[in-house]
Amino acid sequence: MSVEENIALVRRHFDTLASGDIEASAACYAPDALNHGRPTPPEVMHRTLRSLYTLHERETIEDVIAVGDKVVIRTTCHGVHAGTPEFAPIMGGFLHDVPPTHKEYTVQRIHIFEVRDGKLITHWANRDDLGTAQQLGFTLNPPQ
Repeated sequence: MSVEENIALVRRHFDTLASGDIEASAACYAPDALNHGRPTPPEVMHRTLRSLYTLHERETIEDVIAVGDKVVIRTTCHGVHAGTPEFAPIMGGFLHDVPPTHKEYTVQRIHIFEVRDGKLITHWANRDDLGTAQQLGFTLNPPQ
């Protein structure tokens, strides 16, 4: 695929997730995709994306850098803690089993994708979980 097609695939992933079309967003990923280095089969990807959608997150793509099969984007993420993610690893797990605060948050994120045969095969993200937690009124304590 061309660099332009790879960028379009990443944009489609974010657009379909923002619209609540979890099936279409998940379909952007290969069945053997890795998310943060962990195997993420389709059923896990669906749970992950549903949990993100529960937070009413919308990411606006600010910058795109793409070379070959890699696409790096910087986003502004705006969310509302209006639900409880069903999947513990979401956002580092700090929102799991936490009742909704209905507070809003806005943070910057960087995502790195690798594309193979028209599908997202690898995803890494650098998120501002501390900034999110602070805006929601939480204190993150290190494990004892």
